[in-house]
Order: sequence, then structure tokens, then C-alpha cells
Amino acid sequence: GEGPGRAGAGDKPLAGAVLSITDDRGRTLAADGTWDAEGKATVTTGEDGRVTVSGVDSGKLEVRELKAPKGYAAFEGTRSVTVKAEGLDVDQVAAA
Repeated sequence: GEGPGRAGAGDKPLAGAVLSITDDRGRTLAADGTWDAEGKATVTTGEDGRVTVSGVDSGKLEVRELKAPKGYAAFEGTRSVTVKAEGLDVDQVAAA
């Protein structure tokens, strides 16, 4: 059955979610693929529900959802995701 906390997401991509993606040095990812040492940068997922992560080695990142897309509940707390070279799949984050 469906667990609590999923707003009927199904397999639709989660576009327009505002995420704070932090690396192991406490820097956050900016929309242009650079890392902000202040930790204040955020990224917004695109139409396909993905964030393009460039200049990032594969590894563990902490993802926090600051603002959910319209009609969705933001997930609580942080998720750890493992980045693959081809980018970050936010569906994998939400399901983690």
C-alpha cells in the first residue's frame, strides 16, 4: 500500500522543487553548477524533475527540500544521496 507522506506522486517527475544540496565540505550547489562556500545557494529541479550536477565527483551529498512543488508536501529533514556522474535523480532522493 501507499505509505504516508507521498502526495500521490506516482512516477511523475518532481519539477520545481527547491533543494539545498550540500557536499561533504559544507558547500551548497548553485543553479549554474558552482559550489557556494557560504552554504546559501539553492537549486530548483527542472521539468524532468532532475537537477543537473556539473563539476561534481561521484559521492555522497545531503539534500534538503526547502520548498516543494505546488500540490506536494516537502519531505522532512535531509536525505543522503549518492551522486552518479550523469547527474542527480531527485526521484531517488524523494524515495530514499
